[in-house]
Parts: sequence; C-alpha cells; structure tokens
Amino acid sequence: MNILSSAAKAMCLISLFAYCAIGFSQNVSTENTTRDSLLSSLNDNSLPQDSRRRIEGDIYNLDLKDPKVKYFEQGAKHFRSDYRDSCWLQLRAITLNSLDVNSLALLYQDTDYAPPAYTQEKDANIFNADQTNFLHVYIANAAPYNLAYVSLVNLISPYTSARFWDAAAKQALKYEQYFKGDKRFCQLIKMLQEQEEYQFSIYSIGPDINTEKGGEYTPVPSADGKHLYFCGKNRDDNLGGEDIYISSRTDSTWGKPQLVEGVNTGGSNDAPLAISADGTELIMFRNGTIYSVSKTASGWGELTQLPATINNSGWQADAMITSDGKAMLFAADRQTEYEMGKSVNIFVSLKQEDGSWGEPIDLGPTINTPSFDRSPFLHSDMKTLYFCSSGHTSLGGLDVFMSKRLNEDSWTEWSEPVNLGKRINTFGNDWGYKISTDGTTAYFASSDGKQDDIYYFTLPKQYRPEVVTTISGRVRDTQGRPVATTISWEEMESGKPLGESHTDPATGGFYIVLPHGKKIIYYIDDENLFPVSGNIDLTQEPTAVSIENDIEVAAIERMIEDETPMPLNSLFFDTGKATILPESASELNRVAEILKSRAYKIEISGHSDNTGTDELNDRLSQQRAEAVRNYLIGKGIAAETMTAKGYGKRKPIADNDTEEGRKKNRRVEIKFIKQ
Repeated sequence: MNILSSAAKAMCLISLFAYCAIGFSQNVSTENTTRDSLLSSLNDNSLPQDSRRRIEGDIYNLDLKDPKVKYFEQGAKHFRSDYRDSCWLQLRAITLNSLDVNSLALLYQDTDYAPPAYTQEKDANIFNADQTNFLHVYIANAAPYNLAYVSLVNLISPYTSARFWDAAAKQALKYEQYFKGDKRFCQLIKMLQEQEEYQFSIYSIGPDINTEKGGEYTPVPSADGKHLYFCGKNRDDNLGGEDIYISSRTDSTWGKPQLVEGVNTGGSNDAPLAISADGTELIMFRNGTIYSVSKTASGWGELTQLPATINNSGWQADAMITSDGKAMLFAADRQTEYEMGKSVNIFVSLKQEDGSWGEPIDLGPTINTPSFDRSPFLHSDMKTLYFCSSGHTSLGGLDVFMSKRLNEDSWTEWSEPVNLGKRINTFGNDWGYKISTDGTTAYFASSDGKQDDIYYFTLPKQYRPEVVTTISGRVRDTQGRPVATTISWEEMESGKPLGESHTDPATGGFYIVLPHGKKIIYYIDDENLFPVSGNIDLTQEPTAVSIENDIEVAAIERMIEDETPMPLNSLFFDTGKATILPESASELNRVAEILKSRAYKIEISGHSDNTGTDELNDRLSQQRAEAVRNYLIGKGIAAETMTAKGYGKRKPIADNDTEEGRKKNRRVEIKFIKQ
C-alpha cells in the first residue's frame, strides 16, 4: 500500500479545525464592522508604530472571537508587528488540524507571508521527507495536531487491522513524546491495552435478507422488534437504484423481505433512515434529501419533504425521530458557531406546538468535532446516544461511540463519548448502528469490499442503554372498531408533557416506550374523544417492563347520545378517604376543559369493590363523587350542571375475586345526561 496516499485519504476525512474562543461575541456583525474600520485605519502610512501595533492587536483579538481563515490571511499579509507572526501561526494550526501537508506548502509559496523562522525550519522536515518515512516525519513535526493523530492511526493500522493489539500499542508508544497530555493519544493507548472481558460474535441477519449478488444496508429495526426496514440494491426484485424493503419476524426468524409499497420509485435512490417508535412515520433519504411519510388506513401516504430547517445544506442524512415524538436528530454538512468551516455535524430539531420542526440545535463540542460526526441514534431511554465519528479517539476512519445525555431539558449537555471498543470498531469506517428497544442487540451493515450485508450482535453490558417500559395494545371504540388517534403522556405530579404517539390508522394498534424514573399518565389526546387514561409508576422499577393494555374509547358526541359512562382511570384518593391527591390534577383538568366547551349536564358516579360494609361503601363512593364535583366547580364548571351519586358496590365492571378486578371496580365515572 502507498503510505502517502493512504494518509492523504484519511486526511480528506477531516474538516476545518474549530476554535472555541472565550467570550464568543453574540453580535458578530457589529464586531465585523469595527474590524473593517480598524483595518481601514492601517492604510494611513503616517500612523505611529505603537498605534499601528495596538490596532493590529485589537483586530487580532476580534479575529479570535470570530475566527475565519480569510481574517488571518489578511493579518499575515498586511500586519507589520509581531501580530503578523501570530496570524501566520493561526493559519498553520488550522492547516495541521484540518487539511493536509500540501496546503501547508502553499502557505510557504506565497511570498507575501513571512512565517517565523523556527516554524519554517520545522515544517521543512515534512516537505523534504521521502515517501517511505513520510508518516514518521509528519508525526514528529505536526504532533499534537489533528493530522498527526490521523497519521499515527494510519501508521499502526497493519497491527490494528490484524487485531495485534499489543504490537499496535507498542508501536504507538514510540511516539508518546510527541503527544504528551493529548487526550486522544492517551485514550488510544488505553483502548489498545485493555483486556477483553466479554465474548463477542457477529452474526449475519440471514439469507432471506442478505442476498449473494445484491447489497443490503442501513438496517432500521422497529421499536417493537417485529419488523426490519433496510435498503437494497442490485437485488432481483429491485425497481431500480436503491429501494426500501421490510422483513417481518416470527419468533426469531426474519421472513422474506418485501418492497415497501408506495415509497419506492424506479428512478431514484431510496433508503430508510428511521421508523418512529409507534411505527406510523417513516423517515427516508432520497437523492440527498430527507423525507417523511405517514401511515394511512390504506397504506403509506404521500412523501413529504422535510422543511428547510432540516433540508438546508448540501448534504443531510441519518435522521431519526426520538421515541417521545418531540425531536428529530440528523447529520448535516453545515457549520456550527464554534467551527471555522463546515463539517458534518449532528443536530437536533424540536417539534413546535403547531407540529413544525424548529431551527436545528447542534449537540455541542462534546459530541461534534471538526471532523465527521454522523449517524446519531438516541435510544428510547432518551439518554443514551450512539453515533459515529472520526474526530474522537478512533482506530481509524469512523468509529461508533456512546454518550449519555446529562440533562433531560438540554440537548447540549453530554458525557464524554466512549469508544465502543476494539472488538466492535475497526480500522475502516463503522457507522449506522441501531440498538433494539431492550438494549441487547445492535444492528449494522458491513462490506467485504464487494457487497454490503446486514449483521447483528449482542451488545456488551457496559455499552447498553438504560431499561425502558413498553405499553402496547389496540385502541377501539365501543363497537370494537379501530381508532386512529393520538396518545400523549406526561409526568404525573407536575403535568409536564413528556411525549406523544399515534395509533395505526388501519388497526388501532399502538406502541409507546417510556423511560424509567417517573410516575407517568398516558391518555387519549383527541378533542373528539373522551381522554381515557392509564398510569404507571416507574420510579422504583429496576427492570424492563412490557405491558399489553387495550383501550376502549368513546366519541364525546356518542357518549352524549348514548349516555355512556367513562372512567377516570388516573384519579387518586387517600386510602379509604375522599381526599383527592395532587397527581389527579391533570386528569380532572382535562375533564374540566371538555365540560367548558359543552353545555350538558353530567353525572359523576362513585363506585367501590365488595370489601367492607354496604354502608361504608355507599358513603365513601358518594363522598368521592362529591369531591370530584367540588374540584370541577373550582375550575369554573357550574354547580347546577353536575350531580354526584355514590353506587357503592352495586355496579361492578370486573370480578371482585381478584385484586386486579377489585381495583377496576373502585372507580369514578363521568356520564353525560341528555337535556
């Protein structure tokens, strides 16, 4: 292998170096105006030398706040004081951190530049090195800059590719003197010297998906684990270009893939990027642009190009919707505020109240680097981010990393990314990992140089996300028909909105994923339907939970017509008392909003199980119904429109022989009364 060309290829993966200046200006345009006027004043040849130096210093300090290559080029050409050397050194640092040695040579060829002699002498060693020892010389003269690290990774690649970890570490340590205090070098040595403490095997997804002559890649598993979307090329059943396929799983076996109807065309390259946790929205990539398509009762609907807030650069991809439905992560070739040029970075766009996607927020310098950062996958725990990068400590090219979100209200606070290790990452490019909802399985695609195939492996415990709870079932009306609607969930005590999901329009099926650590209320969020709810306490739950819970709903107009009672499932009282607990507020507030918009009378009925005396049950059920009435009066509902009635144990809806049945019988219901 030609070492010089190999290094140059790796160097091409590195984008412009980012400087993060303390006190970055929030009004750059004003400072640019000041800079232009200061620069113009230097045209006065009668300007005293000390005044000229002071002005050059002011310009240089402004440039550090808003660093651009063209600014430092101007300083290197026009300054006359020692700030000229400072500008040249900034240009040299940018070059060594972003481009390649040829760009550095161009700086010296420009006779307007007068680089300091000591840098000229040091860099001459790079230019004069022959091809054989290019990497050795380059590392010695460019360390600890970015390209020196890239060159080191290239230098030890014969050992890392063969998994001769001890030999790779020994070779890398020869250059320790050049990387003193460099975090990436230290992490690289640690990774190479770590003992492998887990068994590791990679498996093909199977012959029904991976074909002999075709290519299969970008695997996207559904949150419920029942389906796998992927991109296929050169398969016998391709429409043309790249197409999107789906395979369904029975037990542990993936079935024969089918083209996803309605989203592929014969004249384009189509690839799946993500499927929403509820399975009703597909995010896809077509010819460099990101689209979404939603399910309808008859199949997939029309493709919709995502707005310019997301599709506004030359390249964007790798989009995914978070499991709460409130954010979209994606990668794009666009500049961040702390970088001097564009590079591929990871951004997040938040869903606005009107359903549109807001202006992207970059995930910050803990995640994004001056190199390539892409393929974000935020697990359903809403904390654990998997992504690939060539800018963090990698074994070469793109490696897969894991980071934890440190603040649920922030998208820029992350733990230091952790490389998934030498058993998972390689010297080549590793990217596109998707992790199953239970956190145990990773899916990815890999190429043998001839074709791509899809693989999976059991994720080591130290790289797994936190456990989550899933709730699934079907939403049907009182006649048993599927209902297309929205399910929202919120924090029980504060009422803080946490997420939303949609039912399958054809089947009424739903699937929601809830991170642990909170008490949750989930409810039907539809102005035409009564907000039937459920609740779950996940504050003490140490293990993953899977719940199946069908939900029966009623249209409010149908409730009025048929006088159908509906339960308040998330209404809480002190044990044996009629005192309404604070976490009941959101449930009762939703009922109050319904009553404010409809001039109907209602009956609030209290019910009990069969334990205790009839007298006690009648009294407690009456008191609880009255407590709800009083609460609604306090929310502005006219007292004369509401009656409270306690029925005790006389109207059970479940078997009183079990605790679960008795729990269902202890309830309060709302019923509209015809005028």
